[in-house]
Amino acid sequence: MQWVGLSHRGLSLVGMSPTPCPSSSVRPSAVVNEDIRDLWRRSGGHLSPEDEEEYQRLLVEWAAATKGNPRSAA
Repeated sequence: MQWVGLSHRGLSLVGMSPTPCPSSSVRPSAVVNEDIRDLWRRSGGHLSPEDEEEYQRLLVEWAAATKGNPRSAA
């Protein structure tokens, strides 16, 4: 999967499988959001390549938790 970025329409991913991966449990979007905020705090606003991978994974997890509706996480 290759990360493209955020747009006014939401997340944009390239190479993502059209079939979602089964997940045994979905964490609440608020929990994932806090992990994203913590990652940015720890990184001082500059993500290393490893942090960027984690950030992308968290964004996908967050999108799944909100079912693609960012307003539901607010």
